[in-house]
Amino acid sequence: MSIVGIDFGSHTASVAIWYEEKNVVEVLADDLGSRTIPTAVAFRGDEIITGQAAISQMHKNANNTFDDVRSLLLSDSVANINVPLLDKDLTVQEVSSHFFRNIHNQIKQQVGKVVRDCVISVPKSLDEDIRKRLVESAQAGGMRVKALIEDSVSALMAHHLDEPSTAPTRTLVLDLGWSATSLSLYNVSGGLLFPVGTTTLSEASGCTFVNLVAAHCAKEFARKHKIPCDDNKKSMMRLRRECENAMKSLSTGAEATIDIDSLCEGVDYSSKLSRARFEDLITIPFMHLKNAINALLAQAGWSADSVQQVLLSGGGSAIPKVISTLKSMFPTAKFPVGRFEPSETPCIGACLHGKFLSQQGLIESAPTASPVAPILTRGLRIASAAGADSVEVLPVNTVLPVRVELNAALPAGQTKGFVQLLATAVELADAATPLGDLVFEHAAEGELRLVLAVSELGEISLEVVQSADQTVLANLTVPAAEA
Repeated sequence: MSIVGIDFGSHTASVAIWYEEKNVVEVLADDLGSRTIPTAVAFRGDEIITGQAAISQMHKNANNTFDDVRSLLLSDSVANINVPLLDKDLTVQEVSSHFFRNIHNQIKQQVGKVVRDCVISVPKSLDEDIRKRLVESAQAGGMRVKALIEDSVSALMAHHLDEPSTAPTRTLVLDLGWSATSLSLYNVSGGLLFPVGTTTLSEASGCTFVNLVAAHCAKEFARKHKIPCDDNKKSMMRLRRECENAMKSLSTGAEATIDIDSLCEGVDYSSKLSRARFEDLITIPFMHLKNAINALLAQAGWSADSVQQVLLSGGGSAIPKVISTLKSMFPTAKFPVGRFEPSETPCIGACLHGKFLSQQGLIESAPTASPVAPILTRGLRIASAAGADSVEVLPVNTVLPVRVELNAALPAGQTKGFVQLLATAVELADAATPLGDLVFEHAAEGELRLVLAVSELGEISLEVVQSADQTVLANLTVPAAEA
């Protein structure tokens, strides 16, 4: 049974398929030969058009064209969309289902058979209501959603880091998409993916880059022809679309041409944009990106030199300045290159996850959550006196939940005891932070047990228990937010 992986992006989508009979994964192209499909739906006359066809007519039919159906679908504040042409409101699920119907038809056309089962790559931390809307929309469009997988996890799976033979590796995943950039840190070991930290910023994204280039071109047009076009909605739509194409060209070439007939008031616009000028225009977003990366590393207690691998995902990550910036920040890290474009990474990973579910016979009972194990982000240590040398009990990256018991005893003739719980950052094992103290009395001779437990959500509990009768002599609870 074949299965497809879908990267449902905010600007474009990609589709990969696993052919069971050949055991091969490949990315599908649409009927125009493109391996990226705009996530757009438009209503024109009696037609419902999707993908590139919808984008091409958007400047003439803006009010009835929706060029980012994912953002509408994943927004809990939007339930209905007004379509002026139809003079009525449609549910978000109904509008986006037309996009999934197009995906279904493209798969049938390219593969030669109907393949409905799919795994969809989605942003992190979608709530259950949003997941339900997404699944309903896909199913209304003819696709059967077997699992949802986080974008960052799909990137790890696309590079086969979920395999049991994977050596312990600290990995940064950068997913530079159209609407935002997602940064995720993982400890990967033996096929297990341990999330350490994540952050998202909208200041550096494909849309941001295109808008900066379009603003530059609009100023140049006004300077040359004394005609302002930045307030003309149709002109700016066309200009942004050409600037997006130019940005893609600059990923492989040193110069791109932006050429538009009758941009505004019948005046043509033609200009050349060098890669150096483009990189100069996007300097500020890259400052935000570097600051976000440094802040995430500091939060996790990682140094740049400790990052062993950097994975790139999303169409924007193909920009040469992205790669050069990351290589300067992580000089010792490896940058694996797959046999696919960065924009295709999520759909490849989603497809490989579907392959695994199918081969393991789990396709009918697949979990909708991504296969990520919660972990301890700071090590836990115990000391028998304030300021005394501590002993590590739970190391960083221990899979949660966890519970350990330690045997203990008071020195002869002593009836009062003291235990201190401390936490250590990843890179600062000597700089332990006290989380709490336990003071107790134990008059009778006999063994004690220290019971340390951490819940799946990160709440820590420590108990001193009298072994003979299981009496709890003292206990301490540290909420997850303070751990």
